Amino acid sequence: TRNVFGVRSVVDGDTIILDDGRKIRYIGIDAPERAETEVGRRHAAEPYCDEATEFNRRLVEGRRVLLVFDKERTDIYGRTLAYVFALPAERGERAKFANAEMVLGGFALAVRYPPNLAHAEMLTGLEELAAREKSGLWRTAPSGYVGSANSKIFHRSACPYGRKIKPKNAVFFETRRQARLADYRPCRVCRP
Repeated sequence: TRNVFGVRSVVDGDTIILDDGRKIRYIGIDAPERAETEVGRRHAAEPYCDEATEFNRRLVEGRRVLLVFDKERTDIYGRTLAYVFALPAERGERAKFANAEMVLGGFALAVRYPPNLAHAEMLTGLEELAAREKSGLWRTAPSGYVGSANSKIFHRSACPYGRKIKPKNAVFFETRRQARLADYRPCRVCRP
């Protein structure tokens, strides 16, 4: 079919490159980021990045995948947005919904990026199951976060930006999961 492609390589836990060179970003999930430099700032790799990348590699690299689209097909970075299904490599094997497998294994968080919400409820349910089972990154999830009720951004308790939040706007979370379930976004500086 026309939406089936080969996977050339895996960038990280939520991004792949197809044989035709297109970069595909998985819809509805957020995996730990690799080390990178942005506008003069260097960000260290987030905890569990290597494990998430390797898990995604085992799921899709070198395989054929079916891409299923939602309402928006590209993001602001020009990446194609898709739900990715790894097709069976051999007889008797089943297709795997890569986005869901990443969340269920604890290698990515479920996130809502409107208007692409076709599988948002299911992915959130899988994240809750992974957290209960302490799968993947949930084994060592740090605690102690502060969010701003105004910006809906949360920070590690030691983040200088988190310390600037006025007491009347401060919302406290014990876990990253609580902050995400309350629809708070992580700070781009401290990367909680």
